[in-house]
Amino acid sequence: MHQAMKLWMLVLGLVVQHSESEKLCLGQITMQGTGAPGYVLGGPGTVAGDTLNLPHSSGFSIMSQCTPTWVPQDFFQFKVLEKTLSYTVDLSKVGCGCNLAVYMIQEPAKNPAGQPSVGTCQDSSPYYCDANKVCGQWCPEMDIMEANTKAFQSTPHACDAPTGTGHYNNCDRSGCGKSTRDIPNSYGPGSSFQIDTTRPFDVETVWQANNMLTKLIQGANTVVLDHSSCGAALAGMQAAMSSGMSLRITYWGDAPTTMAWLDQPPCGPEACSGANAGPARISNIRVTPPMAPPVLPPVQPPVLPPVQPPVQPPQPPAEPYDCEAGSIDWEAEWSAAKKMWCCGHKDVGCISTPVGTQAPAPAPGPTFLHQWGSLIFSIVVLGLASVAVAVLGPRIWKNRESALELMQRRGSRGRQLHLQRGDQVVVRNSFNGTGRFWGHERVNRGTAGVVEDVDKYGRATMAFSDHMGKFSVPQSDFENLEIQRTAATQKTRTGIAVALALACTMLAVILSWQHHVSQAQAVVATPTAAPVPLAAPAPPPPPPPVAMPAVSGAGCCSWDGGAHCGDTTPWCKASKANCEGHCKGKWKYL
Repeated sequence: MHQAMKLWMLVLGLVVQHSESEKLCLGQITMQGTGAPGYVLGGPGTVAGDTLNLPHSSGFSIMSQCTPTWVPQDFFQFKVLEKTLSYTVDLSKVGCGCNLAVYMIQEPAKNPAGQPSVGTCQDSSPYYCDANKVCGQWCPEMDIMEANTKAFQSTPHACDAPTGTGHYNNCDRSGCGKSTRDIPNSYGPGSSFQIDTTRPFDVETVWQANNMLTKLIQGANTVVLDHSSCGAALAGMQAAMSSGMSLRITYWGDAPTTMAWLDQPPCGPEACSGANAGPARISNIRVTPPMAPPVLPPVQPPVLPPVQPPVQPPQPPAEPYDCEAGSIDWEAEWSAAKKMWCCGHKDVGCISTPVGTQAPAPAPGPTFLHQWGSLIFSIVVLGLASVAVAVLGPRIWKNRESALELMQRRGSRGRQLHLQRGDQVVVRNSFNGTGRFWGHERVNRGTAGVVEDVDKYGRATMAFSDHMGKFSVPQSDFENLEIQRTAATQKTRTGIAVALALACTMLAVILSWQHHVSQAQAVVATPTAAPVPLAAPAPPPPPPPVAMPAVSGAGCCSWDGGAHCGDTTPWCKASKANCEGHCKGKWKYL
């Protein structure tokens, strides 16, 4: 079984490689008695109605959602204690050395804190676990079928009790297996066997509190694999079967020596390849009696913002003053509020101001910020831009981590490597490489190699100096490599970026200084306005402006005939046409 588990790791990689490169979700598969629809994720293969078509080197999970990625909450949970799980299988072209497997595991795996754990196969089969600690994670495993045309085996694998958070620390690797090889003339190709594997047959698995019965049914013939003697192996599965387990369907195989645990005898030296590894089909998945529909969390109604009453546009109030009454002696009799309103709206009660009796006020001189503000602002902004260019330049040409490692002449390691075609690498830790025909071969420490290609998922195709052929190296094995390429190119690019930053700074200083000089020349060229001579002795100064009334809704831009143009009230804002007069162009909204 140990060699078989290594092959199974390869199968997982093949499945996800296909799924990522094409389409992860193949679509909905029709199931009966499951309480909810199921969707097939994985590949390669096809789904049509209730039928799943599997080629060799494929694998699938049944999910509750059709998503483009693996979501831990979406693994469909089959709760089949005291129930029967049935399906129809056609494995007539699955020969010796091959294994068409239908099994359940308590996926997704949980870490010690009770949270979903991706495990060590995050680049191939995230959240996977089983009783052989594949992907570095334990969980109960129920092998319903591991079969080809010559042998059929079913095996429950119990685990030690989990922690309070649902994390498993140890399981029964061997399990309690039952095989048709122990029942003469029960299973094989041809009419001389009770189950003729050249034709489709049904598999029914019944789970009871202390027993598991696997029935192979074809016409009037039935072969039963009874697990009542398994004892503790079944008792340890009750909790998992009650809480729910994920259904996995895979098709894999290898050399006859690797698969001897399944089919020798009756199989001989046949390998799982060529015509011996033809397509398979599984259909009509059903659970009896039916499972209860899954309990979904209550849907919370959306929280709507409070409805605000519509904003009514301001309505001009009725005229608050009679501007005809007392107009003869308005200066003495009218209040300040009435003077403002009548002057702004009726042009009555306004004080006229003589024109040309005062010299224009001298313009304020330039301030420090007026003279130097643009220079300071330009230096700061372009200086920051140049610093950004210097810092971000290396990141644009290459990932910052990779650039820093190369500039410090350290060997890049781990999954953070960013390999490129032509990179020269050396093996830091020996590992088993995967050849172009999916064979395994030891790649020893110190072996030099060259990256010939890197696909869009980060897997690198490499040629090593002491091996024939090419190897596909996933990111999970990058931690065994070191990049030996020098950083001369990266240093050149960084130098260019720094030089560009300095050039930007100098350009900012030159442009800002020219702007400052042009402003100074404009100020010198502006002539100073001569004072306007007085035509007559200056009249007495106008009276101080009347204070703005505190009452809103009355008043205008000027309440003294235009001598002083001040702030307006909200009422003036709605009556601009009546508030110009002598203050035209000078008044403002609040």
